[in-house]
Amino acid sequence: MDDSETSDKVLIRTVGSTISKMTLFICCAVVTGMMINSCQVDEAVIIQCEESCGSTAGMLEVSGTTCTCNTNSSILSEPWVLPRH
Repeated sequence: MDDSETSDKVLIRTVGSTISKMTLFICCAVVTGMMINSCQVDEAVIIQCEESCGSTAGMLEVSGTTCTCNTNSSILSEPWVLPRH
């Protein structure tokens, strides 16, 4: 009797652990899919960022929430860019 109770407990723990791991995996997959799908930047945001930064500095990076412009020091710090006179 004691042997069957032990095997039942092991079975219940194994099934519970498997269900928990499957639930965690599904949640991680859904969150990852949502992050990948939301990484797109609208063309209007890129155009607005280009206009805001101007032609002299230019854009450094654009995301869905931020627009970063180049600064004169970052343009001059590039080793392969000749300085403007």
